[in-house]
This record gives sequence, structure tokens and C-alpha cells, in this order.
Amino acid sequence: MTRNKTHWLRNSVIILLLFAIAGFAMTCVKFKRNPGPTVATAGIEFTFEDAPDGIAPNGTPFNISDIVSDEVLSSALQSCGLEGTYSVDQLRQCLVARGVYPANMVSRVKSYISLLDASTSHIARINDFHATTYNIELYNSFDSAIPKEQLLSLMKAIVSAYKDYFARVYANGLRRDDLTAALSGYDYLQQADVVEAYFASMADYAREMYARRPAFRYEGAAFSDISVRLDSLVDGEISRLRANLTLDALSRDPERLKAHYAFEIDEMENRQKSLQVMLEQLDKLIERYEKNSTVYVSSGANMTRIDSNTNETYDTLIRLHTSVAEKLTAITARCAIYRQRMEDLQAGDQAFFDEMLAEPAPKAGLTEAQASVVAQSISAIVDKGNACIDDFEAMLKRVNEEEINDATVAITGFGARSPKLFSSDFNDLAIRTVAPFCAIGFMLCMVLIIISRVREAKRSH
Repeated sequence: MTRNKTHWLRNSVIILLLFAIAGFAMTCVKFKRNPGPTVATAGIEFTFEDAPDGIAPNGTPFNISDIVSDEVLSSALQSCGLEGTYSVDQLRQCLVARGVYPANMVSRVKSYISLLDASTSHIARINDFHATTYNIELYNSFDSAIPKEQLLSLMKAIVSAYKDYFARVYANGLRRDDLTAALSGYDYLQQADVVEAYFASMADYAREMYARRPAFRYEGAAFSDISVRLDSLVDGEISRLRANLTLDALSRDPERLKAHYAFEIDEMENRQKSLQVMLEQLDKLIERYEKNSTVYVSSGANMTRIDSNTNETYDTLIRLHTSVAEKLTAITARCAIYRQRMEDLQAGDQAFFDEMLAEPAPKAGLTEAQASVVAQSISAIVDKGNACIDDFEAMLKRVNEEEINDATVAITGFGARSPKLFSSDFNDLAIRTVAPFCAIGFMLCMVLIIISRVREAKRSH
């Protein structure tokens, strides 16, 4: 009986070994025919301030999916000299990016939920947590014959292209326009509008940057200093320029000119009469001048008191007389000019004004000298604004250097692996193949044992 048990055990072991060997052989054949893809790996870690919230340095949301964009993959293929060998779509199907999520992700997600969200039965989702570390894998499914070294080189090119793309797209930057070229073809009032809108948008951007980085300083200046300089330019010089241009445009209407000239002439005539009366009073006072008296000089509603308690009274009267006479002469000359303008306007050809108002050029309604002054003013404003924007751009460049660099967007863990005997891929395949063979062998052993026991039972009877 003991010998029979030993015989059954030996036969069972032999059968199991034979089936295991058969399964292993089958595994080797299957692995040789289809070894599985070679894979290149890399890691990307984001450590800038807002990375845990999924916010890029420029304040916009970012996503790792940009690594499979046409721009990134095309750049990688070009840098490796493979743009004619493989297509972007081929690489995209074989490139995988997986976020590394912590074991306590659920508790960390809940910590981001505010009390208000919790009170409204907010449900925690995976989108509420943003990974900052990603594992990138590139499989050779697009070309099983590609060498492992070349696959790894392509992976490095993809990650490098993505880093350059990230630094360009998600960095703080300015969209600068060539105002000199943009202003051509516009009249001066439209040019003022274009310049104001451009610098006002830059001032808004500077205020936005100050709100995000209030403690940032570059050569002692903050982003608020840029916005103040640009606001001063917009509210000061550009506003004055527009006011002058608008007044000039309105004053070119002949009817407006007539009304304006009539009003000015009436005002100057009244002022002329007042000064004439004052001058006559001064002449009389000077003729009968006496010391130690108090003199009042009236010009209608106003009276000027001159205390003559000193010997300087006479000199004061003479100076006052000279000043009034000079003012009267100037107003008389100005009034004559306005009368001449009124006469010219009334006798002028209306077609001349229509032609002047319809003139499309930037110099419409301006003399050459006036147009030159306006053009120089606009050019000076543009130069001042561009100098301010140059400083703004230097500050943004410094911010980008602090927020996007090798430390805040780190590339780690380059490697490549290809399936080999007794590798993890081979072991997985072996388990899936050998296990069924062993199961069949075990069932066969059990059947043989049962048959043997039945035969022994029959013989013993």
C-alpha cells in the first residue's frame, strides 16, 4: 500500500512537471513571436506656486495633454530628423501621460472643498485635485523595429519640446505692436485713439500682474509703477492731444467759426471799453497828483486801491498806466485780427471749407507747421510709452525666470526598457500561459488517482 502511494505521488509530480514544461515552452514561443512593445519613460514635475491648483504662471489653466499636441510632436520629430519617417498621429497614439496621485488623495481633495460647497452637498471628484507629477511613456507600437536608444532619444526630444512649449505659451508675456506702422493711414484723432487703447490695455495688464505678484520688485520697481506711468501717459498727454485735435476739428465748421469769432469780438470790445475808462482815470490822476492821498482806480465792477502815503505813489500810477495801455493795445490788435477773420469768413468761398472738411489726410484742417507739431507730439508719446513697456517686458522676463526654470518644471527619470526573458512582461505572460497547463496536469493526476483507487478497491473484493 505504501509503495502504491509512492508510485501515485511520483507519477503526479512527473505529470505536473511535464505540463509545466510544456506551458513554459509555449510561453517562450509566444514571447518570441510577440515580445510586446519597448517603452521609453520620463517624468515631469511642476513645482511653481499655483501648480497644485492647475494654474500656469500666467494665470491660465494648463494641462499635461498639451504634450500630445501637433506643435510639440512636430518639433520633437524635426529635432530628431524623423519628420519624414513617422507622423504626429502615430506618435500620439503611442504616448501616454499619467498623473501621480497620492495615497491620501481623497482627504486632500476634501480639504480643497469650502464650507459653502460642503453645505450644498458638493461631491468630491478627481478633477478637484491636480497632479503636479506626471509619468510619460512612449511605446514603440508605431514601429516595432525602432532601436531602444532611438526611442529614448525621441522621448527626450518630446519632453524637451513640451518644456519649450510650456515656457512659451504659459509664461507671462506681452503682445507688442509696431505702433509706427499701425498708425499709418489714420488721421491724427484716430491715431490718438489707437495709441490710447494700446497703452490702456498694457496698464490693465500691469495692474493684473501687480495683483498676482504684489511683492515683486525689479530694480526697485513694482508692476504698479508701470501702470501708474502708463495711466499718466493716457490721462495726461494723450487726453490733452485729443482735446486739442477735437477742438480743431470742431472749429473748422464755418458756422461754428462765425459764432466763435462774434463771441470773442464782443468780449474783447467790452474789455476794451473797460480798459479805456481805466486809462482815462489814470491820466486824470497823474495830472492832478498829490501826495498823502488815497487813490481808487475803478474799472466798472472792480476798484483798485492805491495808498499814496509814500513818494512811490506816482511811480505806481505810472506803472499801472503803462500796464493798462499795453493790455489795451494787445486787445485792440487781437480784436482787429478777429474782425478780419470774420470778414474773410463772411466773404469766403463755402467750397473751400467743404474741401477742407472732406480732406482725408491726417493733416486735414492743419497747416504744415501745425501738422508737424501734432506728428511730433504723437511720436513723443509713442516713444515714452514704448520705453515704459520695455521696462515692463524686462520685469515679466525676470518673473518668468523665477517661475519657469529647470527647478519648477523638472524633467526626471529618463529610461527605456524592452521585454526580456524573466522580465515583468515575460513573467506576466508565463503566469497566464503556464497556469492553465498546470491546472490541466493537476486535473489529469486527480483522474488517474481516482481510477487507480477504484481498481484497487475492486481487486481487494
